[in-house]
Amino acid sequence: MLLFLKFLLAHILGDFVFQSEKWVKDKEKNKIRSSKLYVHLGIHAFLLLILLQFNLQKYWLGFSIILISHFIFDVSKLYLQKKKTKRSWFYIF
Repeated sequence: MLLFLKFLLAHILGDFVFQSEKWVKDKEKNKIRSSKLYVHLGIHAFLLLILLQFNLQKYWLGFSIILISHFIFDVSKLYLQKKKTKRSWFYIF
């Protein structure tokens, strides 16, 4: 349960605290070529590392799955969303 809460906290911080609206607009405009997409993913990686106390030897699989899936979900949202359905994709992913 504690591990889940750490992953959830990293996700909330990465998506809602450390990602500006400017970054979101850049990602929407440039999609997979946006440098902000990769900075955003780096922030998530860093937050996970901090919350996991840099113990990748024990948590490497969960760390990898979360980062890869987060990237896939973010890229999918960028290509699938339209202005009117933007909020729907947020709730789905």
